[in-house]
Amino acid sequence: LNYQVPIIFTNDEEETSKYIKLIANKKEKEISLNPNRKTFSKEERARFILESFPGIGPTKSKRLLNEFKSIKKIVSSTEKRLSKILGKRAKDFKDLLEHKYLEEN
Repeated sequence: LNYQVPIIFTNDEEETSKYIKLIANKKEKEISLNPNRKTFSKEERARFILESFPGIGPTKSKRLLNEFKSIKKIVSSTEKRLSKILGKRAKDFKDLLEHKYLEEN
């Protein structure tokens, strides 16, 4: 109990074996990158999406949305226009948007 290790009581060996089998058969689930799911307003969701990009925090996400009004317009904007808010990070942002995802197996 001092180490917070869960202790599970079973009635006999058969019940213990069933419990161990149940644990062993659980499939590994893909972990969400957003474990703290809660309801966001549309404005909060837009900021959350932008803040997931490297180098974009709360201040820059607000500035981007105030300037461009939508994520679609931010994504389709030129590096030059983005650099007014993101500075040198505009290139990294555009590079990440154009990166081709290669599925890992």
